[in-house]
Amino acid sequence: LEHDFTMPAAPREVALDPTGSRVLAATDRQLFLWNADDGALVARVGTETGFVLPPVFSADGGYVAIAERVEGANPLYSVLRSADGSLVSTIEGTPDAEDWELGPGGRYVALQGPETVVRVLETRRGAELRPLPHSHPVERLLHSNDGAMLVTVDGAGAIASWPLAVA
Repeated sequence: LEHDFTMPAAPREVALDPTGSRVLAATDRQLFLWNADDGALVARVGTETGFVLPPVFSADGGYVAIAERVEGANPLYSVLRSADGSLVSTIEGTPDAEDWELGPGGRYVALQGPETVVRVLETRRGAELRPLPHSHPVERLLHSNDGAMLVTVDGAGAIASWPLAVA
Protein backbone atom coordinates (compact mmCIF):
# COMPACT_ATOMS: atom_id res chain seq x y z
CA LEU A 1 0.00 0.00 0.00
CA GLU A 2 1.48 3.32 -1.08
CA HIS A 3 -1.10 5.76 0.38
CA ASP A 4 -4.38 5.51 2.24
CA PHE A 5 -6.72 8.39 1.33
CA THR A 6 -8.94 8.63 4.41
CA MET A 7 -12.47 10.05 4.19
CA PRO A 8 -15.24 10.54 6.77
CA ALA A 9 -17.75 8.65 4.59
CA ALA A 10 -17.71 6.30 1.61
CA PRO A 11 -17.08 8.18 -1.67
CA ARG A 12 -19.70 8.42 -4.39
CA GLU A 13 -17.15 9.46 -7.01
CA VAL A 14 -13.41 8.85 -7.32
CA ALA A 15 -11.13 10.03 -10.14
CA LEU A 16 -7.44 10.26 -10.97
CA ASP A 17 -6.43 13.33 -12.95
CA PRO A 18 -4.98 12.75 -16.46
CA THR A 19 -1.45 13.52 -15.26
CA GLY A 20 -1.66 11.08 -12.36
CA SER A 21 -0.77 13.77 -9.82
CA ARG A 22 -4.14 14.31 -8.08
CA VAL A 23 -6.81 12.01 -6.65
CA LEU A 24 -10.35 13.33 -6.32
CA ALA A 25 -13.08 11.81 -4.17
CA ALA A 26 -16.55 13.15 -3.41
CA THR A 27 -19.20 12.27 -0.87
CA ASP A 28 -22.70 13.75 -1.05
CA ARG A 29 -21.49 17.12 0.27
CA GLN A 30 -17.70 17.19 0.24
CA LEU A 31 -14.93 17.09 -2.35
CA PHE A 32 -11.43 15.94 -1.39
CA LEU A 33 -8.26 16.44 -3.46
CA TRP A 34 -5.03 14.62 -2.60
CA ASN A 35 -1.53 14.68 -3.97
CA ALA A 36 -1.14 11.23 -5.53
CA ASP A 37 2.64 11.21 -5.02
CA ASP A 38 2.75 11.70 -1.25
CA GLY A 39 -0.89 11.19 -0.16
CA ALA A 40 -1.18 14.70 1.33
CA LEU A 41 -4.62 16.30 1.42
CA VAL A 42 -4.51 19.29 -0.94
CA ALA A 43 -8.04 20.61 -0.44
CA ARG A 44 -11.42 19.85 1.06
CA VAL A 45 -14.41 21.70 -0.40
CA GLY A 46 -17.84 21.44 1.17
CA THR A 47 -21.33 22.35 0.06
CA GLU A 48 -24.47 22.78 2.13
CA THR A 49 -26.79 21.33 -0.48
CA GLY A 50 -24.95 18.55 -2.32
CA PHE A 51 -23.61 17.93 -5.81
CA VAL A 52 -25.91 17.53 -8.84
CA LEU A 53 -23.22 16.22 -11.23
CA PRO A 54 -20.08 14.23 -10.47
CA PRO A 55 -16.96 16.40 -10.03
CA VAL A 56 -14.68 16.23 -13.10
CA PHE A 57 -11.05 17.02 -13.89
CA SER A 58 -10.12 19.06 -16.94
CA ALA A 59 -8.27 17.16 -19.68
CA ASP A 60 -4.98 18.72 -18.61
CA GLY A 61 -5.59 17.92 -14.93
CA GLY A 62 -5.13 21.53 -13.84
CA TYR A 63 -8.76 22.17 -12.88
CA VAL A 64 -11.79 20.53 -11.28
CA ALA A 65 -15.44 21.42 -11.87
CA ILE A 66 -18.19 20.93 -9.30
CA ALA A 67 -21.95 21.46 -9.68
CA GLU A 68 -23.79 22.44 -6.50
CA ARG A 69 -27.52 22.17 -5.94
CA VAL A 70 -29.22 25.49 -5.12
CA GLU A 71 -32.72 25.31 -3.62
CA GLY A 72 -35.25 27.05 -5.87
CA ALA A 73 -32.66 28.05 -8.51
CA ASN A 74 -30.38 26.65 -11.18
CA PRO A 75 -27.27 24.85 -9.92
CA LEU A 76 -23.94 26.65 -9.59
CA TYR A 77 -20.95 25.38 -11.56
CA SER A 78 -17.60 26.20 -9.99
CA VAL A 79 -14.10 25.71 -11.38
CA LEU A 80 -11.29 25.07 -8.88
CA ARG A 81 -7.53 24.78 -9.32
CA SER A 82 -6.54 21.17 -8.70
CA ALA A 83 -3.18 22.31 -7.28
CA ASP A 84 -4.78 23.85 -4.18
CA GLY A 85 -8.60 23.77 -4.51
CA SER A 86 -8.83 27.55 -4.89
CA LEU A 87 -11.89 28.96 -6.63
CA VAL A 88 -11.33 30.25 -10.18
CA SER A 89 -14.91 31.01 -11.24
CA THR A 90 -18.57 30.27 -10.59
CA ILE A 91 -21.40 30.45 -13.14
CA GLU A 92 -25.09 29.63 -13.18
CA GLY A 93 -25.73 26.16 -14.56
CA THR A 94 -28.65 24.40 -16.18
CA PRO A 95 -31.14 22.23 -14.28
CA ASP A 96 -31.30 19.37 -16.79
CA ALA A 97 -27.62 18.46 -17.35
CA GLU A 98 -26.99 14.74 -16.87
CA ASP A 99 -23.27 14.61 -17.56
CA TRP A 100 -20.47 16.99 -18.45
CA GLU A 101 -16.88 17.51 -19.46
CA LEU A 102 -14.52 20.27 -18.35
CA GLY A 103 -12.37 21.55 -21.18
CA PRO A 104 -8.61 21.94 -20.92
CA GLY A 105 -7.52 24.92 -18.86
CA GLY A 106 -10.97 24.90 -17.26
CA ARG A 107 -12.11 27.21 -20.09
CA TYR A 108 -15.49 25.61 -20.83
CA VAL A 109 -17.99 23.00 -19.73
CA ALA A 110 -19.85 20.88 -22.27
CA LEU A 111 -23.23 19.82 -20.90
CA GLN A 112 -25.01 16.65 -21.95
CA GLY A 113 -28.71 16.47 -21.13
CA PRO A 114 -31.86 14.61 -22.01
CA GLU A 115 -32.43 16.74 -25.09
CA THR A 116 -30.60 16.58 -28.39
CA VAL A 117 -28.53 19.76 -27.94
CA VAL A 118 -25.20 19.86 -26.14
CA ARG A 119 -24.58 23.25 -24.53
CA VAL A 120 -21.04 24.61 -24.26
CA LEU A 121 -20.60 27.32 -21.61
CA GLU A 122 -17.56 29.52 -21.09
CA THR A 123 -16.61 29.13 -17.41
CA ARG A 124 -15.36 32.66 -16.68
CA ARG A 125 -18.49 34.57 -17.78
CA GLY A 126 -21.13 31.86 -18.19
CA ALA A 127 -21.78 32.79 -21.82
CA GLU A 128 -22.98 30.03 -24.12
CA LEU A 129 -20.24 29.51 -26.70
CA ARG A 130 -22.44 27.53 -29.04
CA PRO A 131 -25.22 24.97 -29.07
CA LEU A 132 -24.38 21.62 -30.69
CA PRO A 133 -27.62 20.21 -32.18
CA HIS A 134 -28.07 16.48 -32.80
CA SER A 135 -30.82 14.26 -34.21
CA HIS A 136 -30.72 11.96 -31.17
CA PRO A 137 -29.77 12.37 -27.50
CA VAL A 138 -26.00 12.52 -26.99
CA GLU A 139 -24.40 9.67 -25.07
CA ARG A 140 -20.72 10.65 -25.04
CA LEU A 141 -18.57 13.78 -25.06
CA LEU A 142 -14.83 13.86 -25.79
CA HIS A 143 -12.52 16.83 -26.22
CA SER A 144 -9.10 17.28 -27.76
CA ASN A 145 -6.12 17.93 -25.49
CA ASP A 146 -5.98 21.59 -26.54
CA GLY A 147 -9.75 22.09 -26.16
CA ALA A 148 -10.20 23.27 -29.75
CA MET A 149 -12.35 20.28 -30.77
CA LEU A 150 -15.29 18.49 -29.12
CA VAL A 151 -16.44 15.10 -30.40
CA THR A 152 -19.95 13.86 -29.66
CA VAL A 153 -21.56 10.44 -30.05
CA ASP A 154 -25.36 10.27 -30.17
CA GLY A 155 -27.77 7.43 -29.40
CA ALA A 156 -27.95 6.39 -33.04
CA GLY A 157 -24.18 6.02 -33.20
CA ALA A 158 -23.51 9.21 -35.17
CA ILE A 159 -20.11 10.71 -34.39
CA ALA A 160 -19.60 14.44 -34.97
CA SER A 161 -16.72 16.83 -34.39
CA TRP A 162 -17.22 20.46 -33.43
CA PRO A 163 -14.57 23.18 -33.51
CA LEU A 164 -14.60 25.40 -30.41
CA ALA A 165 -13.11 28.88 -30.36
CA VAL A 166 -12.24 29.37 -26.70
CA ALA A 167 -9.67 31.97 -25.65
